[in-house]
Amino acid sequence: MVNDSIFSIKLNEKKAKKIDSCINIEKQEADFGSIQKQANKYIMPLLEKNGAIKKPTFSRMQLISLGGETQFYHTDAYYHCNYTQSYSCMYFLNDTTILIIPNSHTFKIERKVSALKAYRNKTAYQCHKGSILCIPSNTHYCFDNVEGHVLQFYDIVAKTDRAAFMSKLKTVEVNKNTLIQQCCKRLGLCYKNKLHYIYHWMHFIQYCSVKNDFQYKSCLTDIPPEMKAGYVVSYENRPRILLSDTKTGVKKPFNHFVIVDKNIAHEVPDNYYLYKFVKMMVILMAISICIVLWKDPEVRTFLGTKRKPVIQVYPNNTADLIPLVDTC
Repeated sequence: MVNDSIFSIKLNEKKAKKIDSCINIEKQEADFGSIQKQANKYIMPLLEKNGAIKKPTFSRMQLISLGGETQFYHTDAYYHCNYTQSYSCMYFLNDTTILIIPNSHTFKIERKVSALKAYRNKTAYQCHKGSILCIPSNTHYCFDNVEGHVLQFYDIVAKTDRAAFMSKLKTVEVNKNTLIQQCCKRLGLCYKNKLHYIYHWMHFIQYCSVKNDFQYKSCLTDIPPEMKAGYVVSYENRPRILLSDTKTGVKKPFNHFVIVDKNIAHEVPDNYYLYKFVKMMVILMAISICIVLWKDPEVRTFLGTKRKPVIQVYPNNTADLIPLVDTC
């Protein structure tokens, strides 16, 4: 047990082997239908026994490969409502170090504690192969490993709260090829060469964007604020697989969100923030043009001088007019 909201459990070796048998590390594939059954049989009862979750259930899962972007901070959910706390559970296939910002799931801490203070108080947890770590869904965390695999279960709530929670849960599909995602992926590769300390400031800036729910807005791939109000929002930056379309025994690739409950509300961002970005760029461009023109003395004189209209005087005598010659 780690603390009241984060706790760790060591899974029985025999049970761990049954889960591992569903996973093929070399081919990067897993039988998620069998994993669901094993998780309901072995992992969820442990969460009920060691935590405060009665008859826990989950609605999504994912088997991720560590390295690159996983070395940068992430959170599984953003709470835009006061509702029952949900949890995420991780099953480690390798010895793994995970960095967690303490109490980052509480609204009070998020509002009053600065990002710098929270970042400095990060805690490292050593999780051994075959162990389970349960954290609140809106905890800020990242992995310190350059390789390895983690099986994650999302949206864990008590069975009695499941229907109500699902009505408040909304997943948002985001483009994996956003600027921040690509930047995190590239900088994460520096860990392999032990160069990540050089980018310590970048790591902190990225955490600030996560803490303030700004990373996807800055990439123009978020939904409008009014669509988040009253919901628990979770971003999915990887492809989706419906478990109902997957037969037991058929293996699917790693790094995909496996949707256990297909009734989850799912949103695809429109061009809301793109329009705002375009409007802002048009305004800035107009201001820039005005500043450049006003700094030009000739233009400033031209704009600042009152000019009298030039009146063209035509001859009154029609005899003075030059006749038009018909060349046809």
